[in-house]
Amino acid sequence: MSTASLLRWIALVAGAELAVRGHLADRFWACHAGAALVAIAFAALTWPTRAGRAGAIAAAALFAIAAIDAALEFAAAPPTPPAASQPARLSRPEFPLPTAPAPGSFVILVFAGRNADGQSALPAAMLGAALRALDCDEPLGVVEAGVRGPLGDSAALDAALARFHPGLVLVIAANELLDDVIAEQPALDFPAAHAIGPRGSRLGRAIEEVFSQWVRERRWQRALAAELELDPRRSRVVARYRELVLAARRADADVMLLIPPLALAPASDPDRIRSAEVDAPRARAWQLASRAHARSIRALAGSYAIPAIDTQQGLRAVADALAPRLARTPPACRPALR
Repeated sequence: MSTASLLRWIALVAGAELAVRGHLADRFWACHAGAALVAIAFAALTWPTRAGRAGAIAAAALFAIAAIDAALEFAAAPPTPPAASQPARLSRPEFPLPTAPAPGSFVILVFAGRNADGQSALPAAMLGAALRALDCDEPLGVVEAGVRGPLGDSAALDAALARFHPGLVLVIAANELLDDVIAEQPALDFPAAHAIGPRGSRLGRAIEEVFSQWVRERRWQRALAAELELDPRRSRVVARYRELVLAARRADADVMLLIPPLALAPASDPDRIRSAEVDAPRARAWQLASRAHARSIRALAGSYAIPAIDTQQGLRAVADALAPRLARTPPACRPALR
């Protein structure tokens, strides 16, 4: 190799390193100077060969791309930094115990978890309204236990059972339980989208973003295919459900486990998922945790031969799923004649 050829190769490698380092370090002039040096060195390397014309065209194209990228940088307005804000802290409100149902009622106890904002996973009043279409030999009384946290505990259920003496207990968790599920199964903790910082090249940054998104979507499909669930022998979340089931059975009450839509469905449109991640960076981790939670609860319900009701389709679907149990005596319910 001649000295001139060696110098051209050194210039090519040095230009490439300068362009990459300048791009990653957000050094505009270094990035574009390196790109220009690469173009010149490439043209010089290929010019004495048969590929000289093609090399010159490729070098000119690279030079033009660098020039366009530089023009875009100068034309773009500097971004306005977002105003700093402190997230609001939500305190857990105190929940008064509900009033007792009318004497002689068949009581349905809703043991529903609550989130930090105090919202119930299944308001008793809404379920009661959905059951009004039934004609029952005994009146239905739907009450809600005073539960703290995303699922509550067996002590709270024991207190509600002793007070209301329900014939049927519905157990449903609130979406804050997903953090407990993820803590038990780290493989569910799908990382949030990695923010690409300032770069020396706008076009290079766009290419990075596209490539990063492509890699992340492939990892997401593999995570969905894994279909993880909680270990029923070691999971504290499953153990809490098990304690609630056994507490209801000790009180001679039927029990059903409800599976709420704790997160956006993983089958949702990719654009909808990405939109959800803007406000909730852990949206995909919650989706995986919601799936694992649902599979684990179905398995637990199957081991006790009790129903597991999916509430994804809303309260009307829940009421329809309760109909076979409510058709028995008591309370001997049937669809009302219209």
